[in-house]
Amino acid sequence: MKKKILAILGGIIASVFTVMACEYVNHIFYPPPAGLEGVDWETIQKIYIEYVKVIPLGALISLWLGWMVGALVGGFVSGKIDTINWKFNSYILAGILLLFAILNMFMIPHPIWMISITVLGYYPAVYLGSKLATCK
Repeated sequence: MKKKILAILGGIIASVFTVMACEYVNHIFYPPPAGLEGVDWETIQKIYIEYVKVIPLGALISLWLGWMVGALVGGFVSGKIDTINWKFNSYILAGILLLFAILNMFMIPHPIWMISITVLGYYPAVYLGSKLATCK
């Protein structure tokens, strides 16, 4: 049981750090809107709601790819930690990561196509990462 929990936590941590790194790179090519420093969450939401309406398609695609890379890496780490229960762990990890993504999309609205491919993409990405970790 400890190994399952450790695998899922390890997958979450690896995924979060990977997504953060991908978003950092994404912000180099597509800088976030100005005026976000030192403002409250409600103001940030309003700024991002307007920004999402005009953001380039490439920025949204690279953001989504970062999420999927994070899911893949999280699945891989989870699979490496627990090679016996990798399939079960991948389902749990994908569900948790998907929950994070859905919360994110409620806080900052995204286009419906992006929500759809995100919901459809998390389970295969985590599963593939876990499967790759267990291949010998």
